[in-house]
Amino acid sequence: MSRGQDSERRPDGAQRLLRGEPLPLTIRPNNPRLSGEQPGTDGTTDALLFSEEGVARFEAGDTRGAILAWERALQSDPAHVEAWVDLSRARISLREFDSAVRCVRKALELSPDLCEAWFELANAQVGMDDTEAAVDSFRNALDLSPDMLEAWNNLGNAYRRMGQFERAIRCYTKALEIRSDLFEVWFNLGNAQGVLSHMDQAIEAYERAVELSPGNHHVWYNLAFAHSCRGDLERAVDGYRQAAELIPDDYEAWYNLGHAYADLGRNADSVRAYRAALARRGDDHEAWNNLGNVLLRQLRRDEAIECYRKALELNPDYDPSWNNLGNAFEEQGDLAGAAEAYARAVAITPLRPTYLLNRASVLARTGRTEEAVDDLVHALEVVPEIRGLLPGFREFCDLLRHPRLRS
Repeated sequence: MSRGQDSERRPDGAQRLLRGEPLPLTIRPNNPRLSGEQPGTDGTTDALLFSEEGVARFEAGDTRGAILAWERALQSDPAHVEAWVDLSRARISLREFDSAVRCVRKALELSPDLCEAWFELANAQVGMDDTEAAVDSFRNALDLSPDMLEAWNNLGNAYRRMGQFERAIRCYTKALEIRSDLFEVWFNLGNAQGVLSHMDQAIEAYERAVELSPGNHHVWYNLAFAHSCRGDLERAVDGYRQAAELIPDDYEAWYNLGHAYADLGRNADSVRAYRAALARRGDDHEAWNNLGNVLLRQLRRDEAIECYRKALELNPDYDPSWNNLGNAFEEQGDLAGAAEAYARAVAITPLRPTYLLNRASVLARTGRTEEAVDDLVHALEVVPEIRGLLPGFREFCDLLRHPRLRS
């Protein structure tokens, strides 16, 4: 008698919630302002021209060319504050954080009240994993410019990295009060709400993000997760399908689509989704295990056994697949094979009562009474409450009269 199947699930249920890091916002380079020498002097004029060239190159994606132009601007005018800030921004984009910090600190020496400089310093500190220092720098920027929505968003990201999700939510909300049409902020807000299991609020945020960026598959994926957590599996399916259509090679979207279909009892659709996932990444033992579970529900036992064996080839210590393989053998009437598979599950996880009961069941029916009693004793030691369930299993009725099992 099978006791059901173990379907391995991702953290927080069937899937991962957050797709990647929180999305930062950056300040677009402005037309450089004159600094240092007075307008009209050769050094300032040259610095202005080189700085404008740097802005144009950076916006065109030529980051290295922009760096060279800004360095030339600073050779002409070392006090050109905006060039120092823009140079730091370029270095951050190349993940050259130490160099970025040196550049932006030079800007702050020249202009301590420049909010953009504090903002870029904070971004560089985030890149260096100095999150607490980044929080202080973002706050300095906001003290100087309270409506800098980029700083509110990125401060929220910093708080999220520190696990301070309520603070992160307040920062994202403040950014959205300033400007409500930013997909990145709605996405970040949804993720923070989701981590706190505020799924209604997360769904609201993701839906706004979808409206603003309907082609972003990460938002569809996370929206599907939130719907799944609320038990709205039909909408979860819609979200995962959208994500998979946008990025057909997104393995996780297919995996979680298979899980959602399985929870809905749509087994044929679940099989197709799991097979699509495995076509993209065939080395995931969990997916093979779950595909086997769905096939077993369809009474396709031989195919299910093949899936469980594949899962165990990939991870021989994966106890759910040993237990599920035992279930499949038991349904086929192969009690010896079932006992062997259950024994492997018990050996790996000896304190899981389900595995002990499953093995005891087949042992009792094959005359291996003392071994069955051993498993029942162990199961009762782990979870004494299961004694009330045992009379419901016909194969255990005689065993309950055994001296070691009398209450």
